[in-house]
Amino acid sequence: MSGAPPARPAPGNPAGISKVQEVQLQVEEASNVMRDNVSQMLSNYEKAEVLEDKAANLTSESKKFYKRSNQVKKTMCMKNAKMWMLIACIVTLVIIVITVPLVVQGVAAARALEDKRNQDEGKNETMGN
Repeated sequence: MSGAPPARPAPGNPAGISKVQEVQLQVEEASNVMRDNVSQMLSNYEKAEVLEDKAANLTSESKKFYKRSNQVKKTMCMKNAKMWMLIACIVTLVIIVITVPLVVQGVAAARALEDKRNQDEGKNETMGN
């Protein structure tokens, strides 16, 4: 064998493992931590992709909703305008139905009054002669 003395454990190393083994353990621990980190990073990346897809879908749906809400708004505005036009026509018709007989009655009363005056004038003229 060689004349080298056997590897002694480092001071403060109670397990009695050599320096090389200690470094290997540290490398293995660091490697495990890195594997966990990479695994976590890949998981986060997948979650980010899912979130990105959901955000794109939400944007698309919000644009559709905006267009549809504008269409509904225009439709309701037209229905509202039609309703007000119908109400205006009905009110106008009611006013006409009420005023026409009154006007006709007033015209008839005015004619009757005029006829009466004419008759009275005719009597006065015949009496005056």
